[in-house]
Amino acid sequence: DALPIYEETFEDIFFDQLVKKDLKVERQVEFEVFFKENRVGLYIPDLIVERKAIIELKVVPELFPLHKAQIISYLKVTGLPLGILVNFGGPKLYIKGFPNNISNNKVININFDINKINLSQDVKYTIKPLLEISQEILETLGPGFFHQVYRRAFWHELNRKNIGFELIKKLELNYKGTIYGEKEVRYFKLGNLLLSIVAVKNLDELQINSFAKLIKHYQCNHGLIINFNNTIVDFRYL
Repeated sequence: DALPIYEETFEDIFFDQLVKKDLKVERQVEFEVFFKENRVGLYIPDLIVERKAIIELKVVPELFPLHKAQIISYLKVTGLPLGILVNFGGPKLYIKGFPNNISNNKVININFDINKINLSQDVKYTIKPLLEISQEILETLGPGFFHQVYRRAFWHELNRKNIGFELIKKLELNYKGTIYGEKEVRYFKLGNLLLSIVAVKNLDELQINSFAKLIKHYQCNHGLIINFNNTIVDFRYL
């Protein structure tokens, strides 16, 4: 069987070949990510060529709108004029350029109507402000960043809107009343609701079941997971 080739390998090959063509290529360049003038994290592109283009490399069987939205997000952060998306994982090589056409503050536009969600009116009333915040963050930043970026943006918005919360930073590993250690976590506790901000490929059953246990652990009545690795407002209410 052929050995799998990872993105890092293709990045090495791309870098070497572009340098051989006398192009200025940079790696590990840090760009600050801002949300409403608040610094919420860093973005490090795969490759920057001549300070004019981002090259984003993928090795996936199929490209989805998410991957294209991600490179538009990166163009907004860097301000560079061109993004080039390359995928080696499909049946044939995919390569496409994306000009930086962002003319306003939005990376994507999301049509989201909480009234169409199959939840009780009481639940909708409770989580509506949180989903509205997530919609604005996703439209402004776009997908493709680590969860810390979205979590910090959420933290700023909760404060700006004067929504009271407690930031939980540590989970104690307790067995029959004895503490055996602790784990670093980041959850928002808003009254009796526990909120988790993530950016993962899929919200699987294991993650959801683990979060359900944490809801009880923190003595909350319900919980909300918001996943920013998508082009829609992706959430689970428990």
